[in-house]
Amino acid sequence: MPDFASVALSIAMVVGPIIGYVDQYFIIRRKRSSAGFNSLTCGVLLVANILRVFFWFGKRNLDDGDERTSPALEEIDDDEEADEGMIQHQRPGPRFLSSVWAWDHYLNYINFLLGLTTVIGVLYLLLSRYPAFVEVIGFVSVGIESTLPVPQCISNFKRRSTAGFSLLVLATWLSIDMLIVFQFVLFSDRIRKGASHSGGQHLAITVPDADDDIDHPRS
Repeated sequence: MPDFASVALSIAMVVGPIIGYVDQYFIIRRKRSSAGFNSLTCGVLLVANILRVFFWFGKRNLDDGDERTSPALEEIDDDEEADEGMIQHQRPGPRFLSSVWAWDHYLNYINFLLGLTTVIGVLYLLLSRYPAFVEVIGFVSVGIESTLPVPQCISNFKRRSTAGFSLLVLATWLSIDMLIVFQFVLFSDRIRKGASHSGGQHLAITVPDADDDIDHPRS
């Protein structure tokens, strides 16, 4: 039954968001306008899930038995500091930031996603053997996805209206978050019960052995 619940939760977390965005698509198509929906939401989802795919592969490779030593962690920290320094020197202006994911041509979005996937792919090939790198990808993916409602909230605040935004999308956001929390509690409870059960078995085995050792001198 717990396995069935886990599968059902996983299916719900995959199918649930699709239902919301399908409803949003029909609203945009019916009104022939996407003014009520912030397209940056799609960008957040795409970037977060691209990172999540690489995290999944990296985590799977590490769990398969590729144990790594930690001397290279200092090198990773040095590389990150160097990258941060380069970013500070090459930081673009506010006009560039405001134009991200607001291009006029569909091909620009494709090129951006292909470029992002290529950069992350090259970094993955070079650094996937380091557990710290894999964990950083996971944290960045979750961090980006946690900002999913922010663009839509800002857009609604500026427009002083939620017209054109599907309430079903909002409902799926809330329901998926609740399912994630429920799944976390379910697996945590299962791990806790498994640990206590194994501990009880250990005591049940060791206590008779101690009794046998005490009974031997009497015989």
